[in-house]
Amino acid sequence: MTSELRRIKAFGFDVDGVLTNGFTGPGDTKTFHIHDGLGLKLLTLADIAVVVITGRSVAAARERFQGLPIAFYGHVGEKIAPAEEFLAARGLSLEEFAFMGDDLPDVPLMKKAGFSFAPADASSEARSAARQVCRLPGGRGAVREAIEFLLRSQHRWKKVLRAYYDSLRS
Repeated sequence: MTSELRRIKAFGFDVDGVLTNGFTGPGDTKTFHIHDGLGLKLLTLADIAVVVITGRSVAAARERFQGLPIAFYGHVGEKIAPAEEFLAARGLSLEEFAFMGDDLPDVPLMKKAGFSFAPADASSEARSAARQVCRLPGGRGAVREAIEFLLRSQHRWKKVLRAYYDSLRS
């Protein structure tokens, strides 16, 4: 597992059920966990490219993570092609890509990615496709848990924390 994690240079996420609580009712109210948002910032400080790939609109995610260098692909059916486009633009391969998904549309990309994560409350199919299932549910810290797992596995956690604290002084 560690060798696969060391190769990761890009990380992708689904929105509903991963970055949010998955609620898609009237008004499409979404909640994001503050720890997940900081985790995404830590990924960018670690020079890990970040992409959001979702079958729905990404307006809420775009607004929430405005100012961070995060690529967005919304209203997509099949998620492998957008991931490959994102990676090709950066000279990366699927083996260097981690993806976190929670349901059936995410499973094909989870299986092709170099490493995959699922929140604790993901569908059984997504949990089975994941190399690592988080203890926390989607929209409630699972993203941060996955990011910390990756950065600690790459022995970069302390260095990224120093970069984060240094950025607060600027």
